[in-house]
Amino acid sequence: MTSEGAKNNGVPSESNILSLLQTNNLYFDELLSKTKKSKPNLSNHLKILEEKGIIGSKADLNDKRKKSFYIKAKQLAELSTNVNYDIDVENYFKNSLISVIPLNDPTSFYGLLFTTIRLYLGENGIDIYPLLFNIGNFTGESIYEYVKSPETENVMDNLGNLWKRTYGKDMTWEILNQLTWIL
Repeated sequence: MTSEGAKNNGVPSESNILSLLQTNNLYFDELLSKTKKSKPNLSNHLKILEEKGIIGSKADLNDKRKKSFYIKAKQLAELSTNVNYDIDVENYFKNSLISVIPLNDPTSFYGLLFTTIRLYLGENGIDIYPLLFNIGNFTGESIYEYVKSPETENVMDNLGNLWKRTYGKDMTWEILNQLTWIL
């Protein structure tokens, strides 16, 4: 899912269907009306999404001829043959580990570990960008609740306080201009 809705390997019709189903289950006729697709075209896209296990359907309790469609999983990792990082992941990890260990910095190690996992999954055809996008959104929204303020300076003070509570260190910044702050 992206900020504009669900994403499915760049197939606009399927992405549109997922975006529509993101908030509500919809009947075939409702999807037909909203997508402006022909019945055969919509049926084909729904069949593909069901076969991929991305969406499900259930018959209406009162009219078994009517089907309601829904998203099976709110978080989607995409399988793709287009992901190619052109990197030897094992050597990347081994070579990078040499520079991270002397730092005695858990954050650098975790960064290396998670980057290596992402690269390895990508090499094996799994693009986790949609998951990372959603994680970024909800963590950003969560942090925002702690730092929000109508005044920019207060936001930075609040961010500094959050940083200090989290890491036990002061955070310093420099204002270069209204739009550029260096942390």
